[in-house]
Order: sequence, then structure tokens, then C-alpha cells
Amino acid sequence: MASAKFTSQIVDDDYTHALRVYRDGISGAVRLQASVYKRPKEHTPIWTAFITSHLNRKFWLRRIDERTVIVRDLQLSIFMMPEDYMPGTTVRGDHILKFKFKSGERILQDTFLDNHKV
Repeated sequence: MASAKFTSQIVDDDYTHALRVYRDGISGAVRLQASVYKRPKEHTPIWTAFITSHLNRKFWLRRIDERTVIVRDLQLSIFMMPEDYMPGTTVRGDHILKFKFKSGERILQDTFLDNHKV
């Protein structure tokens, strides 16, 4: 069973979503998941991306400012129709995570700096 290791709010495509980092207890796989934040559809996934292979690489997360992180080479599985959702990306195609609160960016970075927390 997967357990959440990190949760924060992000603003994505003009909506507030819950961003979570999950680690599967059996396989050890780690993934990011953005879900609907508000009821009645809270926890409904918008997208997910497995990041286990990223954890041993340097520079896959890059801080832009106190609320923004760029995630390199993220392969999203999107669970919405293209006309209903457009993820934020750079011109290079890297994913943009915009946190609603300043603490989200810092905690995400800290979580991945020490792989033992994930």
C-alpha cells in the first residue's frame, strides 16, 4: 500500500490542487500525484508521475523562487481531457510546480534532498 510522504497545495491551470508524494510499501516506487483539492471530488487524481528513477539524479528539481519548482524530465499520466487541463511547462517541456504557500517548495526540496525521508 502506498503512503503519502509529502502533501502541499499547488496552483495548476488556475486551480488549487493537492500535490502528494507517495511511496509504495512493497515495490518502493515513488510518485508525484496532483489531485482535486476541494470537495466533493477531493483526492480525484488529475495527473501522476513515477519519479523513482529521478531520486538518484542531481538537478532534476530546480528552485525558481520561493513558490516555484521546475521538475525535469517528468512523464505525466494525465487523467483529464486535453481541453479540460493544460499542465504548466517551460519552453523545454519541464513541468512547473507553483506552490500556494512558500513552505511547500522548501519542504518538497528537503524531502528529496534526504532520500531516506521518501
